[in-house]
Formats: sequence, structure tokens, C-alpha cells
Amino acid sequence: MPRAGSAFEELPSDSVLIVGGGPVGLILALTLAHHGVRSVLVERNLTTTRWPKMDLTIARSMEIFRVLGIADGLRERGVPSHYPFTCLFSSGLNAEKALTSWELPSVDEFRSHIGSCNDGTVPLEPWQRISQEVFEAWLKDLGDQNPLIDIRFGWTAVSAKELDGGAEVVIVGTTKGVEKIIRGKYAVGCDGANSVLRKNLGIEMEGGPMYVSNSTDSIPSYLM
Repeated sequence: MPRAGSAFEELPSDSVLIVGGGPVGLILALTLAHHGVRSVLVERNLTTTRWPKMDLTIARSMEIFRVLGIADGLRERGVPSHYPFTCLFSSGLNAEKALTSWELPSVDEFRSHIGSCNDGTVPLEPWQRISQEVFEAWLKDLGDQNPLIDIRFGWTAVSAKELDGGAEVVIVGTTKGVEKIIRGKYAVGCDGANSVLRKNLGIEMEGGPMYVSNSTDSIPSYLM
């Protein structure tokens, strides 16, 4: 429940509230803007991720970025197009050779195949290797430059509820603890597996949570 005296904001009826500023939330904001729809995006972190995390953006995502007009910009920031994406499987960094390999073509090779196979069995765009650390920061820059997108980092969603004809989300400032209530006609939860919106609306996550052991006994020493 929000505290008494919490600040209140009513979004215009043509705006969408997005909770979560990772790749999904940022891409949603850009997609809405592409169709002329305004959005307000809140994210608990103060900056985009500082960890490599994601490595490969699949072909289907690249097709979406092509429609948004940002596919080429993404490729400019990723692994150069002539490098293959071959994956090596090894028993360790000190092994003499890899156990096996998974041969994946470069963007250039993939694009050549696409050009020679116009039968609907291949995507319009090749995949692209790019670190999420670079990817997220770039997406946020695009959002900051877009007049239809209002990005607000440093706000954590703590509760949400459905209203007649809309939704209400309570957010708290990550650094100062200031509380605010935002109401709007539309709200979208892009805040990951532990989504506040999903939990508060009683929407179960299919497949259940990922198992995490509290013990380090099973973790190889070279990973600790």
C-alpha cells in the first residue's frame, strides 16, 4: 500500500507505462514510438547493465529491428560482420584442442545465403553478436532522444493493481526513497522473472523459477 502523502501522477490516456528498462522494456518503448504511441518507462537501476550478459541477438529480433530502422545501427556496434560465430566446446582453457565445435556462419555468409534462397525458409536478417552492456546503453540513448519516450531510471516498482479502465503502480526512488503513485490506462511489466506487475496481478510464470542451490559444494573451484 502507498504511504499517505505519496506523490501522484496521472498519465495521459494515450501513454503506456512500462515497468522495466532492460532490452525488452526499451525495445517496447521504441516500438510504441515507431507507431506514434507515447510511453513512460521506469527502471530500478540508475544505469544500464555493466555486465556482458547477452551475446547473440537472434535473426527474428534483427528482423524486428529492421522494421524499426535500427538494425544497421546495432550491427555497427557489434562484432564485425566477417567474423564467424563458431562455438568451441572444450574441457578447459588448458586443453590442447576443443572436444568439438558448432560451426555458425558469419553475418556476411548468412546474408549471402539469404540472398540466394528466396523461398520463405530463411529470415530477412542474419543474427548479430553484441554484448548486452553495449546493446542496452545504445537502446537507452535512442529512447532518450525520442520525444515520445520518457525514460526514468532510479525508480523501483513495489506494487501494482488493476483499476477499472487502467492500472496503478507504486514506485519508490532508488536513492532517496521518495514514493510515487502512477496511474495510466495501460501498464506493461517488463521487469523480469520476479516481475512486480505479474505477481501483483496473480499471473503465474510458466515453467516455474530457476533452481538455485544455496550450497557451493557443486560449483567447480575454477568458477569460484
